[in-house]
Amino acid sequence: MANNEEVIFESDNKKIKLDIPNSSVILSQNKIKQKSSTSTVVYDKKLHEEQEKIAHMERVRKQRSYNGDLIDSYKQRQCDEFELTLEKDPETNNPIIEVHLFLVMDMKQHQIDGVQFLWKQVFDSTHQIATSIDRRTQTDSGGLGAILAHCMGLGKTFTTIILIHTLFQYSKLTHIKRVLILCPLNTAINWKNEFHYWLNELQPKINVYLFSSNDVRANDREQYLHQWYESGGVLLMGYEMYRQLTYTSEDNPYENLERTRKKTQKRRYLRDPGPDLIICDEGHMIKNRKSRIACTLNEIRTRRRIILTGTPMQNNLQEYYSMVDFCRPNFLGTELRFADNFRKPIEAGQHRDSSKEDVDYMRRRVYALNKRLQPIIHRRSFEVLQTFLPPKFEYAIKIKCRPLQRKLYETYITHQNLNAELDMTKLFADYQYLMKIWTHPWLLQPYFIEYYKKNIEKW
Repeated sequence: MANNEEVIFESDNKKIKLDIPNSSVILSQNKIKQKSSTSTVVYDKKLHEEQEKIAHMERVRKQRSYNGDLIDSYKQRQCDEFELTLEKDPETNNPIIEVHLFLVMDMKQHQIDGVQFLWKQVFDSTHQIATSIDRRTQTDSGGLGAILAHCMGLGKTFTTIILIHTLFQYSKLTHIKRVLILCPLNTAINWKNEFHYWLNELQPKINVYLFSSNDVRANDREQYLHQWYESGGVLLMGYEMYRQLTYTSEDNPYENLERTRKKTQKRRYLRDPGPDLIICDEGHMIKNRKSRIACTLNEIRTRRRIILTGTPMQNNLQEYYSMVDFCRPNFLGTELRFADNFRKPIEAGQHRDSSKEDVDYMRRRVYALNKRLQPIIHRRSFEVLQTFLPPKFEYAIKIKCRPLQRKLYETYITHQNLNAELDMTKLFADYQYLMKIWTHPWLLQPYFIEYYKKNIEKW
């Protein structure tokens, strides 16, 4: 019984002695085999204390959420009165931060939930914002990040615009003056149009600056950034442009001093102190932590960071970690610790030949990861629109070819000898030509005109 522990219980003046196997023996017997070997994690006291601090802040945030009635009262009131209040005075119960009525009337429930989520996770409360402002420099040293993971078509742009307008509407309380939105160039115009569509007639007027090589000449870039930085508003910019403007001679030792001076000034506008809030559309663009754009973005001073993505992140856990670490640095620990705790066990249970123990352990790790990230990521799928969209019906209607179409079709097949061995090099060319025949013969007119011109030139 060397491996057993002796436990004595007292009940009704009787003593009961039990021999219980030692817990270390149980753990060794039930140890789950993993396919990939785990690395030895070196204990880092400073990192451990930082993670403990983050966990404590999260517990405080959850407790505050449970104690308050913001979300519950919010949903109940908005259904009847079209009101959306993000924060109330705890003493008078009067609204402190609320969304403009004009915008609320066009919001769907998942967008209401999204705005509430971003406010709570990124800003928390006006009191929290006030305590994080440095009175001497008027810079914000507080704040956290969050990920809005709504599927494509659910209106992430509209949700974000509502949040931005609310922040500017109460700028004295939120201390938000400058917002930087990084997005692919092909979506920048759409962002600007959406701002104009929703906020054109609302107060306050928000200046929207579109920064691209086509709109801003190279000699005017510093002045353009200075205008945005001093006047405030929203700056739209591509990821690659941001990287080009913010690296200095520290990254390129062959750069001349004048260009270094200009980039240092641009770096001040875009990095430190930079914007009060940064929003990364198509957040999977920073999925690689070692890429230049990711390294550059991680140097930005503000901690109020929002990632918008419609791409499922669970397919690649390394990308998952990169985006979470940008929003909440060290929330998941180091990359090595994340690999040992989550990535390797989950990947070990995804193989066809994974054992039952591997699969069970994988499921527990997935559940633990989702639970851990619940306060950071707001997920919604296309199912939220099923109640708004009518049912979809698809019909396939077969139409017989007219005599002329049949004749043209047979002539082409005979002329091109298509009944012979299939030639893959001509497959798409034949398809394009035949498609015009069965759609309408008139579509062949340009081909006949071109053929006629070529023959005239030969004659």
